[in-house]
Amino acid sequence: MDPIKAPGPDMTPWERSWGIRYLLFQLIFLPQILVLLNALAGSPLSAPWVNVVFFTVNFLAVLWIFRDFWRKTLQELPRTWKRSAALAALGLGAYYLTALALGWLLEWLYPGFGNVNDASVYQNVRLEYLPMAFGTVFLVPVAEESLYRGVLFRGLWWWSRPWAYAISIAAFCAVHVLSYVGRYAPALLALNFLQYLPAGLILAWAYEKSGSILCPILIHMGVNALGMASALGTH
Repeated sequence: MDPIKAPGPDMTPWERSWGIRYLLFQLIFLPQILVLLNALAGSPLSAPWVNVVFFTVNFLAVLWIFRDFWRKTLQELPRTWKRSAALAALGLGAYYLTALALGWLLEWLYPGFGNVNDASVYQNVRLEYLPMAFGTVFLVPVAEESLYRGVLFRGLWWWSRPWAYAISIAAFCAVHVLSYVGRYAPALLALNFLQYLPAGLILAWAYEKSGSILCPILIHMGVNALGMASALGTH
C-alpha cells in the first residue's frame, strides 16, 4: 500500500501561529467589534451588510496571513487542478447523498428539525440577496477552508492524522452552532452539530486526496451555491 501523502503545501510556522490567533479572534471578538462599530456609525448598516463586511474582512485577512501558502498553492495549480476538479465533483456528490440520508434521520429523531444557521443565513439572504450570495459562495469558502483545513487539519496532520480529522471536523461543526447556544434547545443544537459532520469529513478528505486546498474550496463553493439557489426559490 502506498504511503499517504501530506495534503499539499504546508504553512510556515509564522502563518500557522498567526492563523490560530486569527481563528480565535474572528470567532470571539470580530463579530462584536463589527456590531459595536456599526452601532456607533451615523448610518448603521443592515444586518446582511454587517455579515458581508465580516465575510470580506475574513477573506482579506486569510489572504494576507497565508500569502506564502497561497502563493505555493497557486504555483502548483497546473499540476493539481485536474485532480482537484474531479475530486471536487465526487466530493460534492458524496456530500449531498450523505446529507440527504442524515437529513431523513434527523427529521425522524427530531420532528420539525431545521438547521438554525441556515435559517439565519436565509433570513439575511431574503433581505439582501446579491451581496449575501456573493459573500457566501465566494468569500466564505476561501476563508473557512484556509482556517479549518489549512491551519487545523494540515497543521495537525503530521502530529496525528486521526486527530487532524477529528479536531478539524469538530471545530468546523462547532463554529456553525456556537453563536446559537442559549437561544435554542440543546438537543436541537446537538443535532445541528451532527448535520455538519459529513461536510467536515468530506472537505478534509478532499484536501488530503487532492493535495490542494482548492479542492475543498470548490466543494464548499458548490454546497453554498446550491444553498443560495434554494434560497432564491423562496426569495
